[in-house]
Amino acid sequence: LQAYMIEVLAERHPEILAKLHTLAWLGQVELISFHYSAQLFLAYPKEDLVRSIARTKQVFEEHCLPLSGVVFNQEGQAGLGWMRTLVEEGYTIGVYPKNLYRYVHDGVPMWPYYASEGGTMIVGPGSYQAEAGVEIVWDFFDDGELRAVPDLINPYLAPLADKDPARIAEFTQQLQDRHDDGYIVTTISDMVAHLEDLGVEKAPAPTLVDGTWQAKSTDSIHRWLGGRSDVFAGAEEDNRVRSGNAEARMHVSATQVLVEHAASLGMDVSGFEEEMAALWDRMFHAEISDASGVNPWRGEVLFALEANEEILALATAIQNELMALMDAKHVLVDLLARSVNVLEEGTAPAPWIEAEAPVELEIRADGRQ
Repeated sequence: LQAYMIEVLAERHPEILAKLHTLAWLGQVELISFHYSAQLFLAYPKEDLVRSIARTKQVFEEHCLPLSGVVFNQEGQAGLGWMRTLVEEGYTIGVYPKNLYRYVHDGVPMWPYYASEGGTMIVGPGSYQAEAGVEIVWDFFDDGELRAVPDLINPYLAPLADKDPARIAEFTQQLQDRHDDGYIVTTISDMVAHLEDLGVEKAPAPTLVDGTWQAKSTDSIHRWLGGRSDVFAGAEEDNRVRSGNAEARMHVSATQVLVEHAASLGMDVSGFEEEMAALWDRMFHAEISDASGVNPWRGEVLFALEANEEILALATAIQNELMALMDAKHVLVDLLARSVNVLEEGTAPAPWIEAEAPVELEIRADGRQ
């Protein structure tokens, strides 16, 4: 779940948050969260994800909730950089989706767990090689809402999809039957601990690629970066949404560097800290995956487009305040070096270089301008 969900529960459903708190500290549920607002983090620089993780940890600490060391993400985003980053940020177990695994390693049997980037990677859900000597069953692995509503009704059509007591009772009985058959009904962290205690060796992780959990039906991450919706094709504006995100986050990052530079000069920037925290939160919301896939409706698209405009305006206002504080008319910010150069005059864009195209292209954009 996104850390923002915890804030929503605290504001709107405190009694549910209290119940979740009890279940989590009793070890009956494992709270898995790796980003603040369900971002399409594979599409943006690492800085955004690292800051989002820090914000996630802050939310869990503020609400006294135990944050799991397990990572599974919105749309099943995963890959080599994802695995490396989760380990760097103190998480221990990455859950790589089975469909993305099969996208790359079709027909190759799965092992219960793997060593990867200094951490543990498992493929879920799946059937694992008998040679491991353990039997692992996943009773449900999907959007949680789907298990509590009438079968075949999408919970995102809210007026039609109230919870179904029969479906909930069915799942309760399913877990009870597992227990009665001798299975341990447990968490992912505990499952990995059991494998280690049993002496099951970790296999080296297979080659990983960046992608998403429904890799075949969505052409991996392409559905979120230009691919067409099956349902709301006319509403999609992937280029405006994601290009706008990229421009907005560039300005947020540049503003952050300006704040840090002003602080290094001994200036009091304490008044900007709260503004920057709110600006990054807004950026995380704007980068949400749903604004460009799987089937974004018009409201989701407008949410991101309007957020991008708002972020640019807020970032520009903070930049102007900082530059006035520094008595600078023009600055050049290097996002990689995190440096600031004060300029007497603004910089002009480099002129276009005339060149012959090395290849001949025919561009097709069916249904688009």
